[in-house]
Amino acid sequence: MWVSNAIETFLRGCDPSDQMLVYNHGLLEHVTAEFVRDVFQTCQQIQSNFDLLGEMIKFNKFIVTRFLRLLSDKMTAKFVQTVEANVIDSNVFMRSLVLTFDKLEREDDLDEFIIEHPLVCPLTQLGNKSNAFFPLFQFQYVREHWANFASMCMRSITVAEITQENISCMNTALCLCILETRRPNSGGLDGVLKAIGAASDAAAAASDVKTPALDNFAKLLRFWLTTYLKRVRDCLALEQMSQIPLKEWKRNVDDILKHLSPPKAV
Repeated sequence: MWVSNAIETFLRGCDPSDQMLVYNHGLLEHVTAEFVRDVFQTCQQIQSNFDLLGEMIKFNKFIVTRFLRLLSDKMTAKFVQTVEANVIDSNVFMRSLVLTFDKLEREDDLDEFIIEHPLVCPLTQLGNKSNAFFPLFQFQYVREHWANFASMCMRSITVAEITQENISCMNTALCLCILETRRPNSGGLDGVLKAIGAASDAAAAASDVKTPALDNFAKLLRFWLTTYLKRVRDCLALEQMSQIPLKEWKRNVDDILKHLSPPKAV
């Protein structure tokens, strides 16, 4: 596990040549295979592998394409199950994946990506780029489940439970809101929050989950403003790893809190 941590630290903020150095040593195949092995893994092992995988694929079209091609239907189901069963451990990887696809779209590489890898992005979406959210894992997982994953991140911790290991869930949920709000057909921030609220209600109806995601998220975002924002090193790292300016992070926090905490009538 310490080897994975060391390589992941090496890759943080690296350029594509460093990612290719790691890729050429077979690490992508090895780490991906770890997620579908029928052996017990500790939370630390799972998080270490997810973090390493996230750094390997981040903003790298070549490597993310190779990663998706590694996943057979059986591996896909097991991988998604592992992602959703370990939100605290997998959320940074999911953030890296979504940020990577968002970058491809902004750089107009979507059509080329779909043509090169049709199993990931159905050909029916070639003529409707603005509505695609890069379906992945050979089906439309992110497009259909982004709100559900954001909801899970929002519910995964409370302010009292925040640690250096799990605070990433707050930032991943916020990142998903930022990227989805940018989309022309998202309905803006109001539409994004309604979608997350609906996903949270559906989860509550189907399980023992009773914590409203958006209520808890509002408390986390107040912590973000009063405490996290003062951590200069963490904020600089967040800006660097996401390629989203810190002022955009803060603007979205302010806007979300306005939506979730409307002024009381006088």
